[in-house]
Amino acid sequence: MVTTGGSCCYRLRRCRNGEGVDASTADPSGPPGHPRLYLRHRRLLLEWNSSQVTSRTMGPAQEQFDYPVLLTDSFDDILQTTGTATPSVGVAQHVLLGGRLLLQARGGAGKTWTAKRIALDMAGEGGIALLPSWLIDRYVSSGESLSNLARLAALDEDAVRPERLLVGSGVIILDGLNEIPRSAADNLLEAIPTLLARYPDLSIIVTDRLTRRAGADGWLLATLGPVPADTAQRLLNICDETRVPEHLRVPYYLNKALETGQPSSSQEEILVGRLTTHGGIPNDALSSTAEAAYLSYAKTHDRLLDMEIFHRLVPAAVVSEMWASGLLVDRQRPRFDHHLCHDYLAARHLAEHQELWTPSGFDTVTLGASSFDALALAAASLDAASADRYVHKVYDWNLYGAAHFLEEDGHGPQRVSSFMRSAILAMLAEKRFDAVRATAQRAEDALRLQSGATARALRQAESRNDVAIIARSTAAASAVAPPWAAAWLNLFTSKGSVTGEQTAQLESEVGIVGWAASNTVRRLEPSKRHTPAIIGLLQAHADQTVRWRAAHALAGSNAKDAVKALFSAVANDREQTWVRYGALRSLLEIAARRGGRAMYQILRQLASEPIATSIASDKHLTREAMHALDVVELPSNWHRAAEPLLSVIWTSPQDADTHQELLGLAQRWRRMRERES
Repeated sequence: MVTTGGSCCYRLRRCRNGEGVDASTADPSGPPGHPRLYLRHRRLLLEWNSSQVTSRTMGPAQEQFDYPVLLTDSFDDILQTTGTATPSVGVAQHVLLGGRLLLQARGGAGKTWTAKRIALDMAGEGGIALLPSWLIDRYVSSGESLSNLARLAALDEDAVRPERLLVGSGVIILDGLNEIPRSAADNLLEAIPTLLARYPDLSIIVTDRLTRRAGADGWLLATLGPVPADTAQRLLNICDETRVPEHLRVPYYLNKALETGQPSSSQEEILVGRLTTHGGIPNDALSSTAEAAYLSYAKTHDRLLDMEIFHRLVPAAVVSEMWASGLLVDRQRPRFDHHLCHDYLAARHLAEHQELWTPSGFDTVTLGASSFDALALAAASLDAASADRYVHKVYDWNLYGAAHFLEEDGHGPQRVSSFMRSAILAMLAEKRFDAVRATAQRAEDALRLQSGATARALRQAESRNDVAIIARSTAAASAVAPPWAAAWLNLFTSKGSVTGEQTAQLESEVGIVGWAASNTVRRLEPSKRHTPAIIGLLQAHADQTVRWRAAHALAGSNAKDAVKALFSAVANDREQTWVRYGALRSLLEIAARRGGRAMYQILRQLASEPIATSIASDKHLTREAMHALDVVELPSNWHRAAEPLLSVIWTSPQDADTHQELLGLAQRWRRMRERES
């Protein structure tokens, strides 16, 4: 049964009269409606005449793509693209009843266009507005009352009948939830039902990437399937549907291929064609425009462009052509007509400058790991050797970013070797058994996105030992193994005691080998003999990634000196964030593993000055503290031991999102204690 919200929403919400969709009589099985519905739909399209809905965004062929809207029961179904195929008018009926739809899909899958289509099908005489991610973020960050959301939507110059939104009647699309801070996004989802209870004639559609949302309970959930192969074959005039590339089953790329008349184009060729032939950027200006796109992301941290940077780096005539072609839209809030164009340009600059293959560079092109599309686009022009090094650097920065890259690469050029793919999947699968709930869940989700027999086997593994067996068998089956393969496999499948060679591998320049060493040393518990060397790496190594690996590895140590070194790293405000992050997590893991007196001592010291203030004043450390405290198996009296630290975080200057996350953690602990009793 499709989730459509609580019974309260059904009692409060009423169907619109007049030209709106009547959920009791409308036919959900056919195309958008009978003549009356069709005429209303066309009239609203004419009213909403900005670039938000015209063919500039999606093109007239979009109507013919036939990709399914799938209503689902859970996020697991969304990850596997399974659900009940439903026409937009049928989805509109469900949203009218429940008031809220969370539409989650990949980049370019048609989320924004589909949300607009559903809104047009259900609006009746109410207003319609679309709020982009950057505006949602600024709205949430400003601490505005949720009741002002309709007022904010009514101010949008592209809104249809904004005066109706002011009285709480119509549809608001919140577009790009993944591009605002995660806790803020989850809290927004949890708070919206209160607004809808107050305004029963208002509905909200939220678009989002494939991200598990803690606040999604009670929402109608939907995802988008790919364009059917036979549809793409017909539109592109390809003789055999088995020859339709995966990326041409993504609506954005299919639409652009049809516009250019080049059905054999790669993703990169399609984007370059949009930017050059159809976007006004000469080939000799691509590099300077790419640099401007990268620096704009670095400065604004959102999709809005810093035009001062563009005017400084890009010739004025080129900028004018970008406006004239429609590549740039909205002079008041300048941005590219599709985020993939901005992502590609920023990624192109990243690819051309390997010195930017750092945590800072990857954070820039992914907007702080909120959108991983640019990671795959950056690798489009790399040769095999550079691509291998690139994947290791991405892995050094973010395991889940590397997993996303694997998934995208599998649908495209497949630059990643089979051994590399299997190794990263095994490292992901190992995280399924992590002590921290959020880590285990995220690893599970990332594996669900992967296709192939190896990914399926790793999802079904019942222990870490099963994962090691699968890793060994897939390695043996690989026809070609990279130079680092033996070192990685030996580390990943190691048993017994930590060796000096394993400790030395923490310094490996090969990202996946260095992190395999860190996980292995942590798992096998370093002895007093090897702990000093690891502490030395944490305290003095020049590479922040090696210091982070060392901090992570010390989670397996019982030595007092290890705990002391980890506390020093957390308290060091001059240390890099990810090193402090890793040290804090290791301290909390040691506390949870050891329990008893040691647990109380570690948590009490974390709540003391100056460490407590250092944690509470850094949003990354605050968030990691709450995540690492949420362990799968609660030690005895864990919640009591954690109270001083949580109290410091609560009483320190924090935003509303942090307080909500703390309340959510307390509620989960309460439910767990109730089940245990």
